[in-house]
Amino acid sequence: MKKSIMMILAVLSLLFLASCGGSRVRDQQPKEALFRTGTEGIVLKFPTNLPVKVFEGDNVDFLLEVRNKGAFPQADETTERSFFEGRIFFGGFDTEILKIKDGDTSQAIDPANGITINRGNGELDGKSPFNLDGGFIGKSINVAVLPLPPGISFYNPKIRAAVNYKYKTIVSQKICVDPDPRGTRIKDKPCIFTESAGSGSQGGPVAVTRIEQDATSGNLLYKITVQNVGRGAVIKQELVNKNPFSEGFAFSEINKVQIEEVKLGGIVTPLACRPTVNNPITLIDGKGIVICTISTQSIKEAFETPLTVKLSYGYTESIETPIEVFEQVKII
Repeated sequence: MKKSIMMILAVLSLLFLASCGGSRVRDQQPKEALFRTGTEGIVLKFPTNLPVKVFEGDNVDFLLEVRNKGAFPQADETTERSFFEGRIFFGGFDTEILKIKDGDTSQAIDPANGITINRGNGELDGKSPFNLDGGFIGKSINVAVLPLPPGISFYNPKIRAAVNYKYKTIVSQKICVDPDPRGTRIKDKPCIFTESAGSGSQGGPVAVTRIEQDATSGNLLYKITVQNVGRGAVIKQELVNKNPFSEGFAFSEINKVQIEEVKLGGIVTPLACRPTVNNPITLIDGKGIVICTISTQSIKEAFETPLTVKLSYGYTESIETPIEVFEQVKII
């Protein structure tokens, strides 16, 4: 009897250990998470302990936080990594009083070129199932305080930092494809054709916010709304090297979003879109519309599939921090 009880206890112990081991293994698996969320891309942040009061002759060193809060590029997207690039520019102050240098090289930052932040080594990769916080780097910056002009004992500008960068947004919205949504014949349909599908944020400052669909005789129509949902401005992607403080952007250079791809599931037939794929759309009041159609000739039954839209664009966004410069008091 005692031997039987011992055997039962041993079996229960083994089952308990096996279940614990299984839990540990499961815990080590990548968590299922919606990482393509949020309305931000590359974000700058001044340190909270940055001095706000300085004197003539001071040198202030700090790390400017550069974080990728979006979902582009992914670690396995080598080609997309090469597309991503960005620059940081400084402005908003008298350069004869404050000199900003690259803390790593001690060289003055050229206002025309700024600081390049494209990193092919993955430090600024976007959010992923393995890293829901996104990539991060700290850029070393030095601010040298020069003598104030004669007769001036106090100067209080705001140091502004702007980041320009090239980015992409990818959205895959599940929809019901039905070649005959208003037909009277009784069919076994796995999904219900809806006139619109709301789409949330996709891990970038430009997003597809709504997809509307309709069906005509022989065609499916999709109206795709693209919107600037971030806090900055959309710019032409080839202009990310322009200083937004000194050069700025013409009206013809802003609010341009490139349509790289519109694809309906695994259907080989491409959608016909206006504007056409690989051409830009212009955002008006922050919004733009793409109209796409596809023939239903080869679609025989209803099914669910993702409508994938890929957008590329340039983006600029700035932050600022106050600083007070005081005259150095000389005691004789």
